[in-house]
Amino acid sequence: PVSPTTLADARNRLEAAINKAAVGERLEIYALSEEMGKLTEMFGGCKPDDGTQASKWTSNPRLMKHDWEEFFAKPLAEVTGNLDRGMAGNQSPIMAAIQNIKLRVFDRFKDQDIPKKLIVLSDMIEHTPHYSQYRSGSDYDAFKQSAGYHEFRTDLTDIGVEVWFIDRGIPRFRNSAHLEFWANWVHGNRGEWQKAVQLEGVNPGGSGESR
Repeated sequence: PVSPTTLADARNRLEAAINKAAVGERLEIYALSEEMGKLTEMFGGCKPDDGTQASKWTSNPRLMKHDWEEFFAKPLAEVTGNLDRGMAGNQSPIMAAIQNIKLRVFDRFKDQDIPKKLIVLSDMIEHTPHYSQYRSGSDYDAFKQSAGYHEFRTDLTDIGVEVWFIDRGIPRFRNSAHLEFWANWVHGNRGEWQKAVQLEGVNPGGSGESR
């Protein structure tokens, strides 16, 4: 569950990222669930030319605008409109989801010399039977001693990672140590930690223990 304030911030950032994407750049959006590694594809496609800069003599700006709206803008508007449909779960397998995205999405393009970026919108509180931050906190050394360290090992080579952090209002997960844990995890899996931004608003609730 996410508050209206946080949702507004997330939507604004998502729309800005989409607008910043270059023509021909591929965008894929997945919803994470409490089921280990399960992903639901919400959108997948390459950003088309909207025709605003096209010549009417050498191309068809009207058709380009139509295709841009029907196959890109409208489907993405549905995605941003559905960001408020999150549900609380009994576990939060963030690492397994990233691992599956790497295998399912990025590995399709691993032989191509193109930039790859992953944006994760989450409270980033890992909670599974393999490893739980509710039990271990943000101690990366404790994580390395857990079953999750080997279970969720993921080769993130040449993938930039950015986190949009949802604040659950839990003091031990709203400090620099928590995000440093994830920076260590990305670096430990050969990824490029780009940045983390804390979304506005506080959002009590989520997976894990009662609190």
